[in-house]
Amino acid sequence: MCPATMPGMAHIYSSIQQALSAHWAAHDKKYPQKVILTPDQHQALNDMRATVSTGQPSKGPKPLAGEKFMGVLIEHDINTPGVMIGVDGVETPLQQPAATA
Repeated sequence: MCPATMPGMAHIYSSIQQALSAHWAAHDKKYPQKVILTPDQHQALNDMRATVSTGQPSKGPKPLAGEKFMGVLIEHDINTPGVMIGVDGVETPLQQPAATA
């Protein structure tokens, strides 16, 4: 299964965009320090970016930590839920946890 179609992965692209927009609005257009993603989340992000630009998911190599998205550094951590670290050091979750029944 492609990471972009895995539950919770499909919206990582828009989650990061929304978090960035909120951060810029709250911090006088200053960039956050970084985004921390799992390698699978990063792959889902790259797949979505490729799909938006070419209509096809990414077929390139696995994404590398140190890449940037909209000018923001991406780091990897296999234990992260996916967070953005603001200019002020505040950690903002990128995706809402799934609702429990």
